Amino acid sequence: MGLAFYNRALDTTEITRHYLIWMQGHAQQLTKTPGLTALYLFNEGAGQLIQDSSGNHHDVIIPAIFGPVQRDLLIPPWKDLSYYQPDYSDIFVNILGFIPFGFCFFLHRHLREPRQRMANALLVILSGMMVSLTIEVIQAWLPNRVSSMTDFLTNTTGTLLGIVLAIVVQARVGNGKLP
Repeated sequence: MGLAFYNRALDTTEITRHYLIWMQGHAQQLTKTPGLTALYLFNEGAGQLIQDSSGNHHDVIIPAIFGPVQRDLLIPPWKDLSYYQPDYSDIFVNILGFIPFGFCFFLHRHLREPRQRMANALLVILSGMMVSLTIEVIQAWLPNRVSSMTDFLTNTTGTLLGIVLAIVVQARVGNGKLP
């Protein structure tokens, strides 16, 4: 087993030739290949260092204990890297993802307590906030994920829009009563 990185695309002929060289146990010959950036043969046997055999010195150190580099919880929008150039598709997906939650949960609560519209709405909003907060707390502990206040706020907005949609649907379907 091993891994080679190149700074260019290889054609099918090169891939086949490199594969055959590798399978014959002569992977060290690949160090003369143009564009080779790193070559890991994984022949160390033990330890925390994986040596780059390409000669480019891109060694990899495997930590004894893996943990997230940074554990920031609910990064505020003005400190978020995407604040100055927001990812509108991400914002849209976060809102859209929580609309069904607000819609369905509000209708469920309305069926159980039809006279408690404000209390039901408040319960659904708080529940949406708690689900979103749970997601963001978990993301703070996952590598490659960011716990963002923007996500929390857009998820909560989606929950609120779901409630509004449910109220509009109720009003259009027989004077606020579900069939």
